[in-house]
Order: sequence, then structure tokens, then C-alpha cells
Amino acid sequence: MDKNLIISKERLISASSKKVWDILTEATTDWNGVMIETKSEWKPNSEIVFSFVWDGIQYADKGIIIDFEPEKIFSHTYWSAFSGLPDDEANYSKVQYELIPTHTGTILKLTHTDFATETMYQHSDKNWEDSLDKIKEKCEK
Repeated sequence: MDKNLIISKERLISASSKKVWDILTEATTDWNGVMIETKSEWKPNSEIVFSFVWDGIQYADKGIIIDFEPEKIFSHTYWSAFSGLPDDEANYSKVQYELIPTHTGTILKLTHTDFATETMYQHSDKNWEDSLDKIKEKCEK
């Protein structure tokens, strides 16, 4: 695990913190044509599972919720089946969303750390650009 690899990005979203929070915690969402179903008890120490089909194959990425304060902060560990790495604690990264209300909307700050490999870091860095743009777009509809 490389503690020096850190993704830190943010978007100013013209929507309330509640709207951004609701989008982040949707049970089912269309992500660029892929339907992702998220299951969790939505509380610290509970499992979070992201299920989806890619190229006809069922996947389930997962983690454990660390922090969960509605409309403020949401963090969880994360392991992806796409990584090719075993489902082992050493192969989990950490994702954190922080919502900061402003007079014009909400700043969504994303921090992703603790990558098992450089390849995972590079893949995630690109994917987060697209994902944050998609979150912003959905919130501002």
C-alpha cells in the first residue's frame, strides 16, 4: 500500500448539501450507462456493496463505512473486483466525501487514499474526474 498516493479533488455544485447527499447515497444509479445498485445500512461499521454488470459479468465492489454524518461527511474503505487483487484488508483503499455548504451551493471534496498499487491510483484518478462531473451534473438538474 502506498500512503503517498493521494487523490484530492473538489467540485462547486449549485445545489444544496441535502441534494448532493441524496445523490451520493442513492440506492440505484445510472453511471454512464451502467446501473449500479448500492446496499448498506448507512451507518459506521456497516458494509457497503456496489453491484453492477460490466460486459455481461456481475461484479460487486465493497467496503466498510467509516464515517457517516448526513449532509457533512461520508467515508468508507473500498475494494474493487476490477483490481485483480485478492479481497484482503491490505488491498482496500479509503474514499471520503466532505460536503461544505456555501452561499451558492455546496463544495464536494473527495479524498481517495491508501492505494494498493500505482495502477489503481492512476485508474481511480481518471475515473474520479468523470464521476465528480457526473455527480455535479445530476445534482444541478
